[in-house]
Parts: sequence; structure tokens; C-alpha cells
Amino acid sequence: MRLINIKTYQLESFDNWDTVPPYAILSHTWEQEEVLFRDITTDVMKKKQGWAKIIGASIEAEKLGLSYLWVDTCCIDKESSAELSQSINSMFAWYHDARICFAYLEDFPSGVNVSSFDNSRWWTRGWTLQELIAPVEVMFFTQDWSFVGLRSTLAKRIATITGIGEVILAGGKLDKLHDFSVAEKFSWAAKRRTTRGEDRAYSLMGIFGVNMAMIYGEGEKAACYRLQKEIFGVYPDHSIFAWDSAFGDFSGDGLGDLFAPKISAFANSSDIISEPYDWDVIRLPKESKPKAASNKNKQLSTFCSFSHGIRVQMLLESTDSNYFLAYLACRRRGRKRTCHVIWLFLDKRSGQYRRSPSPQNVAEAKINYHTGYKTTLEDVYISQPPSDFAQHQVQYQIRGSYDEPNSEFLLYVEDDLAQAAGFTSVTYVPEAPKPPVGQAGSRARVGIRLWRTDQRNDNGIVYRDENTGELFAILVWSRETHRINPPHNVRFLVNFLTNVGSIHRFSNDLSVDNLVMLSDFERVTDLSKNMMIRPLLSGKQVILGVNTFASGSSLSFRLSVIVKEPMI
Repeated sequence: MRLINIKTYQLESFDNWDTVPPYAILSHTWEQEEVLFRDITTDVMKKKQGWAKIIGASIEAEKLGLSYLWVDTCCIDKESSAELSQSINSMFAWYHDARICFAYLEDFPSGVNVSSFDNSRWWTRGWTLQELIAPVEVMFFTQDWSFVGLRSTLAKRIATITGIGEVILAGGKLDKLHDFSVAEKFSWAAKRRTTRGEDRAYSLMGIFGVNMAMIYGEGEKAACYRLQKEIFGVYPDHSIFAWDSAFGDFSGDGLGDLFAPKISAFANSSDIISEPYDWDVIRLPKESKPKAASNKNKQLSTFCSFSHGIRVQMLLESTDSNYFLAYLACRRRGRKRTCHVIWLFLDKRSGQYRRSPSPQNVAEAKINYHTGYKTTLEDVYISQPPSDFAQHQVQYQIRGSYDEPNSEFLLYVEDDLAQAAGFTSVTYVPEAPKPPVGQAGSRARVGIRLWRTDQRNDNGIVYRDENTGELFAILVWSRETHRINPPHNVRFLVNFLTNVGSIHRFSNDLSVDNLVMLSDFERVTDLSKNMMIRPLLSGKQVILGVNTFASGSSLSFRLSVIVKEPMI
């Protein structure tokens, strides 16, 4: 992985995941004259239009105390097919592991109607889907780098624009992706476009947690087909077949494949949910091969992998000759006691089922006790090579190694951007000297003295808006975790307080003990792993982050406190 050092604007390579420093990552749409990999070490980069967005992202990264930035245009050598393939397969993890993602909307000028935000080209591009979902948090910026808002606070609006579940946008918890069916996730990308047709499929690998080789030139259909085969072998989800047959690529005999020929075929699948067969309602269907199915108790094993392919079990109802109605284990949201159906044709020579257009647009069937009498539990085979891919995800931590137990270290506070927003500190407890002028971290007005210990040592900072009187407080403490490699990992744990009324009660005694009393310790954030972004009652956003820097011959730490006011 390569990162731009925003101090030198040189690329630095990191081959080991454990050595990658905290970094910001840029999400944008490609425009004219982007700075490419071959430009970054020459004077050519400063003459290109794309240089301005790199400068803008670097300035925002520096405000957050970060020293590195990743930009897809210049951090990947796209002339190397091997590197490009590796990077695309890693990109979802890179966006997820970034401390923050900056979404730059080049076609959204400041001062215009906020509807321009909804209509930005950024929402229509294929690659920006994973760049919206993968990061812990996304900060949106206008054309001149004015702050628009956060993904988490704009979640409802963004959900309306994109169709993505609000819970994904608000929480940044990727485990929630499993709550959405394969068909619904495909629907998020159905109306997005990419310059290369194959990228419509490649850009979705991270969202589904699969990997595959890049074969540019194979075309969108082939890439889409390979992607579905990879997903099919991982997720026991019939909804992958719940695509609109109006998009089908049917041959002269009117038949096609079970997989969708293009991502657009899922445009009408946004309300498809995966739901196992309800055997209490269906009762006992017949089985074509009970011994082969090994399903005497009707505990359906939806998928089963073999060395030569994949077997999926479906309830099939014979309708006419070799045509069957397949009852899928999925349905439309809000349509209980139903299931989605597709039409299949059995080629008896090959034993393979093929997709047929739905007559009269029949796509739903009611589920009741009659279903078991008229259906058969069949094994449907689809040829596929074995797949054993795993996505590697890692979180980077701020680390400091020390030889002496219980020694102290300093956490310097840089809050000039909070002051610029009108907030000044009421108290620091306890205080420590600020670094010398001219030394790294010298923007800090004051420092907090912490100790390496496995016991808690609390420190508090309270800020007040001079104009409105709004208050917020930060309770910070360190915790040492004993590990062999690296030794003595230091964690910074932070609790954020916006309970203005309660803080006012202690306005004459803003001691650490009182801040501890007000804290909700179920909402503690480990700043050694992630940045913290919290809203104030006024709508302003407070951003906290911790980074390391050299302080003389030792290693010190910097806490950045930033207050931003969103446009929306």
C-alpha cells in the first residue's frame, strides 16, 4: 500500500499491514487531468487540475492530525495489471481502515441550493458505493472544500438518495450488511455506472466480501456472471435469483441463465428480503431424491458445495411439460406468507435448469399448507469451480513502546480549530507543559500528563462556546495492554459529554470526579483505533483524534479537537 506523505508530497510504501500509519482517504469522481502515479514525483503533478483536490484533502487531513493520505489516482500504479488487481481486491479494506474518508463533491458549489447535494454525480458512480459504505465515517465537502456534513448525521437523506439502509449509513457497522439480502445490496448499485463495464461487478466485491481476478476485456456480462458465482458459493440466499426477467439475456429458444446478465437487472429488487422456507406452514413437500438430499427432517440446507460445483435446493412446482415454478426462499418486504417465484425449464439431456421469462409477470406465490402437496424439493445443480477466498481486514492502532513500567508520557492538545469555532477551554485537569516552539506539536496550547499503567487515570477538558454558552466535555484516560509484539501497547479511551444541564450543575466544580459521574461508559471510544465524531445540541460536529509525533528523543501523542458546523 502506498500513501502520500502530506508534508513532503512523496509516496511512501508500506508492505506490512502492522506498519501502516493512520491515514485519511479521498473519495471523488475522476475528472480531467487527474494526478497519476507517474506524475507524483515530478513537477507535472502541480500543473494538473487534479492537484487542487489533493491539496484540499491534505489540508483537511492535517487539521485532523493525520500525516498521510490515500488517493486512488496516484497511489496505484495502474500500468501494472497485477498491482491493479491486488489494489481493487484490497480497496474495501483500505477504505474501512482509514481514520476518515473525505467525499469531495466537485459539482456541488458552496452557496447553492442544497438540492445540488442530492443531484451530485458522486451518487451515480459505481466505485463510490463502497467508498460510502466501507469507511468508519465520511465527511462531505463542497467544490471549495466547505464542510457539508457527516454520513452519520445525513443518514436519512443519503438513504433516500441511494436506497441504502439507514442503519448502515448511521452506524458505520459493517456487520449490519448481513441483515440485507443479496438482491437488495445489488439494487444499491443497479443504477450506478462505471467507465469500464467490468467495473460494475469489480466495484462490488468488497460489499459482498468476495475476491476474484480482474480480467479487463471480458465485458460486463462475464464479470457480472463471475461475481454472482463467487457470491453464490458464500451466501445461502435465494434472492440472488430474484432479478427482473425483463433484463434477461434470453437466447433464441427463449431461455437464459439463472444468474442475472447485468447489475441493472436488480433495479426492482430493493425490497426483497431473504427468508427461509417456513416448514410449519408448507408442511412436508415431496423429495425427488430423499437420500441425496439428506433432509428427512426438512431442515433445509439451502446450498451445498462440491468439488465440481454447487447444489441449491428449491421447491419446484411442475406446471407444463418441462417447465417449473421455483419457489425461492425470499419475498417482498411486507408480503408475509408469500415467496418470490421464477420460472425454470429443465433440459433433460444435461439435467440443467435454465431461466425462462415469467408469463403474465407472475413473480409471487402464496405460501400455505397446499404448497407442500404441489411442490417437490429438488436439487438444482450449477457448475462452479471451488472458491476459498477471505477478505483481510485490519484496524491500525497508535502504538508507543516504553521500557520502564508506570512511566509518564504527554498527550498534547491541539484545539485551535475548536477556538476558531468559538469554543474555549474552561479547564484542563491535570495540566502539563506544552512542547517548545518550533517543535512538532507546538500548536498545542497545553498538554495532559498521563501514565503507563493498567489502571485508569482520568483527565478532563471542558469547552464552552463564548457566544451561546454551549458546553461539551471530554474525559480521557490511558490504558496499557501488555503484548509481546509490540511491547506495551497504549490505548487512549475517551468519553464525550454533551449533557449541558448536568454540566451546569457542576459549573463551580468541574473536577474529574464530577465528569466521571456524568459519563456513560457504555459509549467509550478507543482513539488508538478510531476517530471520534459527536454532534452537539446546536448541530455542530466535534471531531477528536490521537496521533503520535517525535518530541525530542521520546515519543509523544497529540489530541486534535476540532469543531465544524455542517451546511446541511
